[in-house]
Amino acid sequence: MLGLNFAITGAMAGEPVPSPMLATLQQRVVENPSHADSWRCLAKIHQREGRIPEAIESLHRALSIDPESVASHHDLGQILASQGDHETATVHFTNVLRLAPDSGYARRLIEQGQIPESIKTELIQDGQPVTAVGYQIQTFDGSEAFQRQLEEIESDEQVTSSRIRAFVEAGVLYNSNVSLTPISRQLDNADASSFQGFLSPELEYLLVDRPLTRSGPLARGYFAINESTQSEYDLAAFQGGWFLERDSTAFGWDWLSRVDYVYSLDLQGGDRFADRHSLNLSATSFLNDGDLLYLFGSINTSDFADDGTIPSIDSLDGPGFITGITRYFQLSREYLRSIRIGGDLSSADTEGADYRFFGAGIHGGLQIALNEQWSLEPETGIGFRVYDDFTGTVSRDELLLRVGASLQRRMSDRFTLALVVNHDRFASDNADFDAERTEGGITLRWMY
Repeated sequence: MLGLNFAITGAMAGEPVPSPMLATLQQRVVENPSHADSWRCLAKIHQREGRIPEAIESLHRALSIDPESVASHHDLGQILASQGDHETATVHFTNVLRLAPDSGYARRLIEQGQIPESIKTELIQDGQPVTAVGYQIQTFDGSEAFQRQLEEIESDEQVTSSRIRAFVEAGVLYNSNVSLTPISRQLDNADASSFQGFLSPELEYLLVDRPLTRSGPLARGYFAINESTQSEYDLAAFQGGWFLERDSTAFGWDWLSRVDYVYSLDLQGGDRFADRHSLNLSATSFLNDGDLLYLFGSINTSDFADDGTIPSIDSLDGPGFITGITRYFQLSREYLRSIRIGGDLSSADTEGADYRFFGAGIHGGLQIALNEQWSLEPETGIGFRVYDDFTGTVSRDELLLRVGASLQRRMSDRFTLALVVNHDRFASDNADFDAERTEGGITLRWMY
């Protein structure tokens, strides 16, 4: 238990108070001291906070549990090399090449010149050629993009004389895991429940408003304030950009085509979290009896403030892509007003190997009329993410499940009050990335 106590407690008097993540990982290894990935994650936090001896000890614990952990050999070798112990570091780097010659770790060590030529030659002669492998990533669920398009169409139908489109949604929610933020590629299963207030405004101005073409600036935002104990997860996203729309006819249908560019500055806990750029394209076809066919695609790139201890493993920076289709059926039945179903594919190529994934998903929803003012809108989605380039020993591939519903009361043509509940599940065999979130509360939406 000497090593366990040393790695967990760290230094004593005079040292800074452990960060919330450090405390969480310390508790995790106490509860499950045989979980190698938890010891490796604990080492990363120790290293980030300058506790090098504790980081080394934690990685030794990880390797004693899983001697074939490529990631732990790599991390320990990097720390030892930075401390001047190049001989021992080379032993761990060699293990990386022997265990996973095709991994991003091995490729990076060769590029950095960390592996002697004699060892590389020996591995190749043993039938283990060192090669570079490329992967792609994807994200999940384009239902939000379709909902925004549907609201813009509804706004134009109701207020045809205005050059302004405005949407504001605000509310109070209870969120069981505020660390699962809408602006992060990171999934955190920390215990971070909180009541939160949020505000999400959107504004577009039709600077050009011609019969077939509309164009102008846009501004959006997302702001969430949690209880004081979870203020580190407070969010502020400031977005600005430009849009262009054009009406046309093709294949016997009327089409609304749109392209917009959006820049976003994201803050978390009052500090810069990320900068994002996105180019979004969509085409909406107006079919018979109010039915819609919606096609969309988005290319984005992100620059996160925190690149992690080892950017080539931990960085979330990089491009992403998503494309999808949604079919919307407007029904004339007494209770069932509409049905929508869609699917999407997406990819991203983050600098960090642990966050590259490929994914796909489907989603759907109903609008059920209870009376003239009240409606119930259940929705669901299912998808998957495959992390082929993940460096850990336990796969972090994920099954994504989403269920939710809103009970809405239309107060007027512009105001809608809703009671909402949603549950998101990111199911993974890797305990470090298995996460979920439940949120529920009341929202008010205003449209102009």
